[in-house]
Amino acid sequence: PPDQKFVAEWLSRVLDIKISGDLFEALKSGVILCNLLNKIKPDLKIKVNELDSNGFLHPLLEKENITFYLDSCWLLGLPSESLFITSDLHSNQNMDKVLLNLERLSIEAKVWGWKGPFLENCVDRSNKNPPEKTSNAKYKRHGNS
Repeated sequence: PPDQKFVAEWLSRVLDIKISGDLFEALKSGVILCNLLNKIKPDLKIKVNELDSNGFLHPLLEKENITFYLDSCWLLGLPSESLFITSDLHSNQNMDKVLLNLERLSIEAKVWGWKGPFLENCVDRSNKNPPEKTSNAKYKRHGNS
């Protein structure tokens, strides 16, 4: 999967927000995910349960946001192998699956006409041994061919 720092940078660029600290904590409420899809596909108009003024959202509403996001990904045609289950994110059980989903979303967004930025544009270009290019994406997933 892509590195969390690159995903955080991509989300920050797309949503014009600052994501600092743990990416899991930033994504756990589902708010960022729903806002991301609403930005990439404005015609979707996904419902979003927003955080209150103290930055709190009831866990059931957090899970509902994640479900709204995943249902929308499915409706948009993301393959089932690129989806995750709510507990993968909400309970921090499989962040790799969440990161792979966001990577796939960035790739598919091009097909939908999104003009960017894209996750691949956030990859560290200073790396002396950059990942190899593939026909499907600008970089290979580390550990997977």
